[in-house]
Amino acid sequence: MNANELAGKAEDKTRELQQSAGKLKDKAQDWGEKATKKAKRTARDAAAAADSYVHEYAWTTFALVAVTALTIGFFLGRGRD
Repeated sequence: MNANELAGKAEDKTRELQQSAGKLKDKAQDWGEKATKKAKRTARDAAAAADSYVHEYAWTTFALVAVTALTIGFFLGRGRD
């Protein structure tokens, strides 16, 4: 095998690797786009569910937030003594 044959084989292998890398890049971009769409859809659904819950149980939500805020305030205030 001479240098020209080795160079030719190296060029062929380089092209194959470039094509494989291009295919992997395309797959990664597709996966990223699908993951982004799914995350947006999930966040939108969660926000809609939270909005619906708060509207249906307004006083319960208010009480829960108030108790949580008071508890956090109590523990933060105790640390200063």
